[in-house]
Amino acid sequence: MKLSRVYSNQHKQFPIIQFNGVTDDRLSIVFAKITRPKDRKKDSHNLGKTTLIHLIDFLLLKSITEGNHFLGKHSDRFSPFTFFLELQTPKGSYVTVRRSVAAPTKICIKQHDERGIDGTSIGQAKWDHNDIPIDKAKDILDAYLNLTVIKP
Repeated sequence: MKLSRVYSNQHKQFPIIQFNGVTDDRLSIVFAKITRPKDRKKDSHNLGKTTLIHLIDFLLLKSITEGNHFLGKHSDRFSPFTFFLELQTPKGSYVTVRRSVAAPTKICIKQHDERGIDGTSIGQAKWDHNDIPIDKAKDILDAYLNLTVIKP
C-alpha cells in the first residue's frame, strides 16, 4: 500500500497533497516551513504535520469521537468538508476512500486503474461501495490492500 493523494471537496481551504513513491521509489517527507520568522509566537510546532497524520488516520477509517480527534472536537467548523484518500494497492491499482465529517460513519470506496481520479466529481451512485458502515468499509479496504494477512 502506498499513499497517493489526500484532498477534499474544499479545494481553496485544503489543497491537494500529492505523495511521491507511487510511480517511482521516491520518499515523501512532510516538511513544515516557517514563513514568517519574525513572528516569535510561531515555531516549528503547530504547523499541521500531526494534524495531517490524524486526517490520514481518519481516512484509513479510524473511529472518531468529539473528544479524541480534531475533526470531532471541531465538527462545526469541518462539517462542510468531505475528505478523500487515494491509495495504490499492492497489485498496482488504486482505491479512493471518501469520508465526510458530517457523516463520518458512512464511507464510500471506489477502485480504479489510474491515479488521480477526482472523487469530488464522482456521482453518489458511481462509487463501488456507497455509504457503507465503517466496519464493513474496513473489511473491504483490508481486502483491497491485502491487509488481512497481518490481522491476528
